[in-house]
Order: sequence, then structure tokens, then C-alpha cells
Amino acid sequence: MIKLKQLLTEKTVRLSTMKDANFEPGQFVQLMGKKGMVKLDKKSVHKLAKIVRQLSGKKGMGWSFTMEGKLNEGKVVTLPNGIKVKIDFNGLTFIGGTKPVFLDRTEMMTFFKATTKYLK
Repeated sequence: MIKLKQLLTEKTVRLSTMKDANFEPGQFVQLMGKKGMVKLDKKSVHKLAKIVRQLSGKKGMGWSFTMEGKLNEGKVVTLPNGIKVKIDFNGLTFIGGTKPVFLDRTEMMTFFKATTKYLK
């Protein structure tokens, strides 16, 4: 009975052909990659969104940008639930689940749009 209830409340968002985000509305999100999986609680997702917004101009994460050279350096931050996230020009790499999960810039946009809907 409990598993049936969880299936009814869980929402799945397709980020790309090999990546999904399973939301338990208002509680947590589980990122499922081709090889790895990472589970983030609501507090960690909000902190990640805040960090990405702050770094948008400094590291070239903004959606309108000009690059003369390649940006190879990234910043690694630890979220409140202990998951480490490497933020670089190409996207986000979540380290701390079964195996690292990478979200490129397009997948990031889809992920953050879904979090505003399901993790209020």
C-alpha cells in the first residue's frame, strides 16, 4: 500500500534521453543518469539554485555570453545534504551518489524549471 501511494505522488521529468528527475513533490528529487543516481532534498536544491544564480556572471554560466578562450576551471561546492557539485562552464556534476551524474546546460534549465513546479 505504501509503495502504491508513493507511485501516485511521484512525478518524473525527462531531462534528456538518458536522464530523468523523479520528484516527491515538496520533499526531494532523485536525479537518475545513465550510470549514476543522486538524491537531493528541498534545502539542497534551493541552495544549488542560489549558487548557480550568483555564479552566472562570474564563471560564464549566464545564458548570454561571449568567450574568447576556453574555461576549464570549475568551482566545487558542498550542499547541505553532503553531495558535492562541480559547477563549470559546461554544466553541473553531482558527486556523492552511486556514480557522478552530469547535467549539461540544457538539462540544467529543464531541471530548474521542474524544481520551481514540484519543490515549492
